[in-house]
Amino acid sequence: MKIHIAESDVPNLELIKKYLETETKENLLSFVISLLDTLKEIPFDLLPASLKDMLIEWAETAEICLDDKLMDRIKEAEEEFKSGGGIKWEHPTNSI
Repeated sequence: MKIHIAESDVPNLELIKKYLETETKENLLSFVISLLDTLKEIPFDLLPASLKDMLIEWAETAEICLDDKLMDRIKEAEEEFKSGGGIKWEHPTNSI
């Protein structure tokens, strides 16, 4: 039996956001994972452009953050910068 969802049954997203602000990290993670699992069932081409852009940005961030070698290099660069080391920028000279 298929349930028909009337327009009045569409969830209030603002109410959900307000509720999620009160939730634990574990419940938030569970919600996000469930949402991503559901999104996998929808062809990517059918998603709104803003959602596609957001998912692409998060996927790129995940790829970087899950790359241990790259993250080590970023942390080393941050430490070098904090300690005053690294390459200093110099204004290009005019060769004319």
